[in-house]
Amino acid sequence: MRKLYLLLCLIGVMSQLHAETIQLLTQHMGPSSKMIAVGNIEGMFSSSTAVFENPAALMNSGTSMSFLQTQLSDQDSSVLCVTGAFPYFYGQVGLGVLSLETKNIDKTAVNDSDQFYSLYKFGTKNAIYSLGYQTFLDQNLSWGVNLKYVDQDLFETSGKGFNMDTGFVYDDTQSRLSLNFKNILKNSKVHFSESNSYYEFPFEMSLGGRTRMDDFYLMSQLKYVDSDNLLLKAFGVEYRPDPKEMALFLGWKEVPVNGVSKQTASVGTEIEFHPVTLTLSYEISEFIEQNSRYYFSFEYREKEPAH
Repeated sequence: MRKLYLLLCLIGVMSQLHAETIQLLTQHMGPSSKMIAVGNIEGMFSSSTAVFENPAALMNSGTSMSFLQTQLSDQDSSVLCVTGAFPYFYGQVGLGVLSLETKNIDKTAVNDSDQFYSLYKFGTKNAIYSLGYQTFLDQNLSWGVNLKYVDQDLFETSGKGFNMDTGFVYDDTQSRLSLNFKNILKNSKVHFSESNSYYEFPFEMSLGGRTRMDDFYLMSQLKYVDSDNLLLKAFGVEYRPDPKEMALFLGWKEVPVNGVSKQTASVGTEIEFHPVTLTLSYEISEFIEQNSRYYFSFEYREKEPAH
């Protein structure tokens, strides 16, 4: 009975860790180096990566593909994001996978001398798969929706679930507004294979904006996350002088950590060799282990979007 109780406690802890991992992927980080560089402000760029931000920002992304990879501080954990988009039926279709994989975790035991030793090594994988669609409601107003599927594996336990996001983007030559709702299926949960353990998707709502001042694009965002009951702020700057093939980015954001808001700051640069765009960003924080990390994105695009 005691072993069963300990097993159930362990599964409960693992489900909470998995929930925090998905929160890490969707709130603390982002699907592209450019988004991270401006403080994870959603819907500001027309790109295939919008399937993990605001699906309405798939607008004008044409036929495109994006790739993001970063190695986390312990070198055994890595983040990978691959997205793609193509025109279809009066709009855009986008699809992608965002995953966090950790390797070389020791499964330990205690010997007769009360010392821990390694039995073998195992890994974990947390992945989000997303399929989105966008269309225009009028010349400047875009609407999008996406379905996402969560697949998580930790040792002998796995968790699976799905939810939906929807959003709007209003865009003209000088400004852009983004309104986004994530995890709108309130009763949808991630259920684990062991016992009846589960966790709920946190509902998120964000309102962001961008305005142009000469060669500068100024961005800001307010985001509400109901699981933490926090209103999170973010600010970003894009500087894109002539020639337009190069840009610099600055960002600052608040993220929820154990029920309180913590801050991160970021900087990035971008260079375009049409049809390929390369983006590199660097982020520092007050809570991430070793305090900083780099992100690199590669994007291929057949058609030039409206900026």
